[in-house]
Amino acid sequence: LLFGDGTVRFTTDGSPPTAESPAFEGPFAVRETTSIAAALFLANGRMSPVVRSAFVKERLRPPVTPGPETGAQCTYFEGDYHRLPEPTKERPRARARVRGLSLAEIERAFEGKVRKEGFALVCDAFFDAPVDGVYRFVARADDGVRVRIDGDQVLEDDGEHEPRDSEGEIALARGHHHVHLAYFQGSEGKELAVSMEPPGGALAPLEPTTR
Repeated sequence: LLFGDGTVRFTTDGSPPTAESPAFEGPFAVRETTSIAAALFLANGRMSPVVRSAFVKERLRPPVTPGPETGAQCTYFEGDYHRLPEPTKERPRARARVRGLSLAEIERAFEGKVRKEGFALVCDAFFDAPVDGVYRFVARADDGVRVRIDGDQVLEDDGEHEPRDSEGEIALARGHHHVHLAYFQGSEGKELAVSMEPPGGALAPLEPTTR
């Protein structure tokens, strides 16, 4: 082990750790908003730079009442995009009801209207959160993507880039919630898929509410 004789010591009030601070011996629970600061202390008295992390206790977003429609309502735009556009300033080219929040499902619903490059999409849908807790959302995209849940931004990875994942978390109460997805394709490769991981569950494609 590198620095095998060292000991990680930490504080839970944000203050810099000292040689008298508690030693980290394994995972521990954090139940309130907590600022943790940690550093490696060596036997010769030297210490590493302090690493800090904040854990924020969030309120559960209450469920919302879904509309009567099923699936996701998606709007399609065309243009020379290099960043996520402002939909209110764009002229829609088409709209469609989509079964899932992936590019494959969206292209299928638009029946050949989606071109290879230079387009953007905005989708709105409701989904079911099965239990109270913190949910993780992952968007794999090429190019830019943004996801909002009940109006709160959970993740954003804007600009032109290769396929990659971006993620974020939000605390949700059991029930229906609203997801807003924005995506653009600049040039060359394109990819889009949105997934959700419920508390204690596995990451899986985010499925809009169906009735």
